[in-house]
Amino acid sequence: TELAEQLRARMEENPDNAEGWFLLGRNYMRIENYPQAEKAYEEVVRLMPEEPAGLLSLADVLIMRDGMRTGPEAMALLQKTLTIDPESVTALWLLGNAAFDNGAVAGALDYWQRAYPLLASEPQMQAQLAQRITDAGGELPPAPEPLPAIMPTAQAPAAPAQQTPNTTDSPAAQP
Repeated sequence: TELAEQLRARMEENPDNAEGWFLLGRNYMRIENYPQAEKAYEEVVRLMPEEPAGLLSLADVLIMRDGMRTGPEAMALLQKTLTIDPESVTALWLLGNAAFDNGAVAGALDYWQRAYPLLASEPQMQAQLAQRITDAGGELPPAPEPLPAIMPTAQAPAAPAQQTPNTTDSPAAQP
């Protein structure tokens, strides 16, 4: 697209702009231009080798390029992401998919079961992963116990006691 070409020209003028490369890669992914997306995400990883978003994006484009197969390069990127962020749901899910595709059902279940509780705030995604786990013959991990409150919940203040008029002190009560 014209937008992608304009952004690419800008990136050639400013090749150390990781955010620009990331946007360019996303734009190429949207139009399914995987070779150009791969080049853009390689630049992101070159500039920010420890950034999980860049590693995951490059792994994603490699998987797409290879017809939804997770090759050794994508596996290495996903594993590196997990060393940086052990709770990366995307890395866990994709590594589980790769293990499953290679016939390693136990390994797939391990990755997916680790990702499952991390999706508690994403019920639709959690339901999709639950389906994958049960279809593969696994059991869903138990729901995590709620964390105890750090501080007891505040009690509402008691209503002030009704004051009853003291009739002995009122002038009208005096003889």
